[in-house]
This record gives sequence, C-alpha cells and structure tokens, in this order.
Amino acid sequence: FPTELWTLHSPGPSARVVFNTGSHRLQSASALRHAVRGMSDTIDVLLIDSLQASDPSALLKPTARELYRIQPAPNIEAALPLLRDTPFDVAVIDLGAAGKNGQFSNLHAQHPTLPIVLISNAPVEDAKFSAAQFGAEDLLVRSELTPMLLTRAIRYAMDRKRMEKAVASAEEKFRSLFENTVEGIFQTSPKGGYIAANTALARIYGYESAAELKAKLTNIAQELYVERGRRDEFIKLMEENDVVTNFESRIYRKDGTVIWISENVRAVRDNAGNLLHYEGTVEDITVKKLAEERLKNSETLYHSLVENLPQNIFRKDLDRKSTRLNSSHVSESRMP
Repeated sequence: FPTELWTLHSPGPSARVVFNTGSHRLQSASALRHAVRGMSDTIDVLLIDSLQASDPSALLKPTARELYRIQPAPNIEAALPLLRDTPFDVAVIDLGAAGKNGQFSNLHAQHPTLPIVLISNAPVEDAKFSAAQFGAEDLLVRSELTPMLLTRAIRYAMDRKRMEKAVASAEEKFRSLFENTVEGIFQTSPKGGYIAANTALARIYGYESAAELKAKLTNIAQELYVERGRRDEFIKLMEENDVVTNFESRIYRKDGTVIWISENVRAVRDNAGNLLHYEGTVEDITVKKLAEERLKNSETLYHSLVENLPQNIFRKDLDRKSTRLNSSHVSESRMP
C-alpha cells in the first residue's frame, strides 16, 4: 500500500480514525477493513497513471459509502507485481500509461475478474465502445473528471464484474448439471438435427462425445428410429400438444444395436408462436422393456401349460366363486 496518511471522519462530530499506510501500517488489508466497517466500505484502488501532475486520486474523497485506499503505479508493467500481492477491488488506468496492447492482454490474462476504469487524455466519440475494446467497464475523459463521475464509474465497474461473476457461476452450475445428469438432455431442430446434447445422451446412443453425436446423427427420422414414420408420429403429437411424455421407441445406437428409449419433450416457440426447436430428456428403458417381455412370455407359457394339462385346474376367489377353469375342467363340466 502507498505511504499515505488517511484521516477518515466517522459520522459523529468529533470521532476520527487515523491510518498510517507507511511504517505504521496495519498488518493486513482485512484488519483495516474491519476497523472501518460500520462507517463505510474500503475500496482498494490500483491507480496506473503516468501524469502525476493531474492525479485522479485527488478526486477520490471519502464518502458516506466508500473509503478509497490508493496504490499508484506508473504503468501496467510496474502494476503487475502489485496485483500479485494485493487483491485490488478496481483498477483506474490512464491510457497513456497503458503501454502496448500486449500489456493489457497480460493484465487481463492474469486478472480476468479485475474491474477496470480507463481515463483518456483526449475526448472519445464512443466511450463504451472504446472501453470494450480494452476490456474495461468504463472510459472517462480526464478534463471532465469530477468526484461524483469517478466514484460512479468505480461503483459501476465493480457491480458489473460482480454480476458477470454471478452469471458465470450460474452458467457453470447449469453446465455441470447438464453434463453430469444420468438422463440424456437434448435440443433438436424441427428438421431433425441435434442443436445440443449432453454427455449422457451421447453415452446412451453409443457415441464417444456429444460433439460426435451432433456431427454424425444428422437425420433423426432416418438414422435414429427403428420404425419408419416414428418421427412423423412424434411431430404430429408435438403439433397437437406442444408436449410429449413417455414417448417410447426403439432406436439404433451408433454400433447398430437396438435399444428402447423414453422421451419427454416440449416445443420451444418465440413470442409470435413460431417453432424454434424441441428440447427434452431421454431415458434408456431397455432393461425395463426386456423385463416386461420376459414377464409376458412367462405368463404366456403359464397359461399354455394350464390350458393343455389333462387334469382339471381351477381358481376361486375368497367367496368360492370360480374365476378360472382350464380347458379340461370346462370340457368335463359340460359332460352329461
């Protein structure tokens, strides 16, 4: 931290706290934050500025919401080691001190979540576009700087980075769920191609990856379903209901083997009602179908044996009413 003495006034008329950031500095940034908590937030600012005569730090006065602790650096090259040692909340960078574009790239590569406010010595036509070119959140003109403008820009830069981080975190959680669920998840176009698929779907269909599935399975109607016209039945149901549940079909895996799947799908439409795509889930129900088939075969065999045995076989309920007679019993009961 810089060798500066900050005198920070609390809301009371006489109380004040003095911090010496030189030889008597506090042991850590967290200790300083704790000391001023309840007054306002302490913001660590990395000021990369080569024009010391018009130092923007003079504009960063303590407010009811923020206290600024400033570390100056003449250029990005000198600032990079400081960034390794201190978790700065924001960087205010003079374009003249930025140096070559490669230095900006290094800064972004090493500290991608650091909020940046740029300061230009000359007016710019489109500040937002120019800021975006450098990967910054805002760009200000030095001659137009005011305490309110700079403070607002810093707040905006920090809030935007927090929002980006929150969005990235949410996307990562969704991606993890999408990739690690045991059910296949997909999006398909109305024409029958895969827009998106997760790893589970690729595994169910016998492909090495979702990318391979999308590249090789390009015509669902002809390449996936065993029964011809099954895709047409699916589309008809979707047109009628926009939702299909437990749509069971036999399909070909990559190696040509046949399995059973169950699909739950919904149609996704735009505000005008135009169909954009289908999205849904796939479950491999082959084991269930084989079990049902074995049970059916077993029941068929049982009934065949019962019907063809020469002995009389019958079944009665608790009221002693006959509920089933085999053929031999029926024939004998009809005899005079």
